[in-house]
Amino acid sequence: MKHIATTLLVVIVSLLGVHPAASHHSRDAYFDMETTLDFIDVTAVSFKLVNPHSQLVFMAIDEQGNEVEWTAAIHGASNLRRAGIRESLISPGDKLTINGSPSRSDRKVLWLYNIVLANGDFADFSFAAIIAGEGMITPASEVSNN
Repeated sequence: MKHIATTLLVVIVSLLGVHPAASHHSRDAYFDMETTLDFIDVTAVSFKLVNPHSQLVFMAIDEQGNEVEWTAAIHGASNLRRAGIRESLISPGDKLTINGSPSRSDRKVLWLYNIVLANGDFADFSFAAIIAGEGMITPASEVSNN
C-alpha cells in the first residue's frame, strides 16, 4: 500500500508541473502561427544565443519608408548550439531575408522560421531541423530556386 501511495504522489506532483511548462512554450499564445511575414534585404543588428529563446534583432523598412527595428525569437541557445549554430553565423550589418510568424500584439516581434544569409546559404530554424541537429544550413549552391 505504501508503494502505491508513493507512486500516486509522484504522478500527481509530476502532473502539476506540466501545465505551466506547456503554457510557457505555447508559441500559439504569443504568435500568429497561421500567418507568415517575409522580410527581404533587412540588416542584422545582433544575433544572441540565449535561453529560453535566442534572438535576432534586425532593421526593416516599413510601408512608409521608415526604418523599423524587429526582434525575431528563436529556439533556445542549448538546442541551437547542439545543432551546430553559433553566434558567428550572423554579424551586425549582414543583409538577410527572413521568414516568420508575427506577434499577436502590435509589437515588432516574430517567431523565426528561416533565413537566407548574406552569402546565400539557407538557415532552417524549424523545430524538426534543430532536433535533427543536421542540415540546418543549406549551402547556397544546393538551395533550389524553384
